[in-house]
Amino acid sequence: MTRSSRRHLLAGGAGLIALTAGCLDSSGLAASPGPGDADNETSDDEADNDDSEAESSDDSDDKGDDDLESTTTAFQHGDRPEDPTIDLLTSEDQADRWVSDRSIGDAVSEFVDETDFEEAGVIALEAGANTTCYELAVESVGLEDETVTVHAEVTETDENQMCAQQLTAVGAFVRASIGGEQPDSISTTIVDADGNEYGRGASVSSNSASASASKSVSTNRSEEESGSDGDSGTDTASD
Repeated sequence: MTRSSRRHLLAGGAGLIALTAGCLDSSGLAASPGPGDADNETSDDEADNDDSEAESSDDSDDKGDDDLESTTTAFQHGDRPEDPTIDLLTSEDQADRWVSDRSIGDAVSEFVDETDFEEAGVIALEAGANTTCYELAVESVGLEDETVTVHAEVTETDENQMCAQQLTAVGAFVRASIGGEQPDSISTTIVDADGNEYGRGASVSSNSASASASKSVSTNRSEEESGSDGDSGTDTASD
């Protein structure tokens, strides 16, 4: 038998390794990336990031009524107004005077103290009730063309409760801020205990912090719904 020399064995092993490497490369298993592949991957990642940033920008621009922030608190006192009233309070001093003119609990004073009048205003609403078992419920607060809209109704708190027959003022404070700023104008609707609907509006004068108000009164809603010939009329004036 002929014995293979060490040189022949080494040469044959090297040839086998080279042949195997060539097969792997041709099958694609051991192929290395081309010179432009890394650049293409980076470009794709940058395009994905640009798309994400564009979507984020679109979402941040879609605000709408989300700019409006509001908080409410209710109160009662014994000085019943003849008709529903509203006031737009734009400073802490103005709000403190409004509260001090009425016998209202500490909760309302705390509400005023917690208000930053650099960023928000307070809408004060009042209406009359014949017993202490009523409240002025704020049904909705919205924003229309930079005007804060409020709808409130005098409602009975508990029909089965024994109530003192006492003329009572029921009211609510609405703290309102539009994008971190005070509202310049408000439009409110108050429905009293008899179902009469009162429209009220107020705006801040460009030359002072006081608010001017206008009002209108519609007929009793129950009469309109039943089609009766009850008295009707409108009243518009400047407060």
